[in-house]
Amino acid sequence: MTMEMLRDLPRDLVEDEIVTRVPATHLKGLGSTCKLWNRMFNGDRRFAGKHTDRAAKQFMVLLLRRALRICPAIVDLDGKVPSLEAKTEVSLVDPHPQCPAAQFDVARVFHCDGLLLCTSALDSWFGTHLL
Repeated sequence: MTMEMLRDLPRDLVEDEIVTRVPATHLKGLGSTCKLWNRMFNGDRRFAGKHTDRAAKQFMVLLLRRALRICPAIVDLDGKVPSLEAKTEVSLVDPHPQCPAAQFDVARVFHCDGLLLCTSALDSWFGTHLL
């Protein structure tokens, strides 16, 4: 699809059916597509309201279980009743094991910009394990 074709799409189609379904985290990159979309994302309060109403209300979280295991879960706020669907626990293998099949027991979890840092409860010769 060329830039001319994007500009020729009816504004209602772009706003109501296409862009309002894009997750908010990806809209900033789309603003550079054309001036119309940039104005729509940055200054149109009507679009912001539509986007909030129509965008997917689902996201993934990581739960730290009592057994020191990480469990991914999907939170869905899009339906009539909010739901939380827990997935199978993630089994992490210790990168520096004393025994070959050792599990990595997570003590703390830190995150920043999509990077996940898990620390172990066990102190080793080299300090706390990081994964």
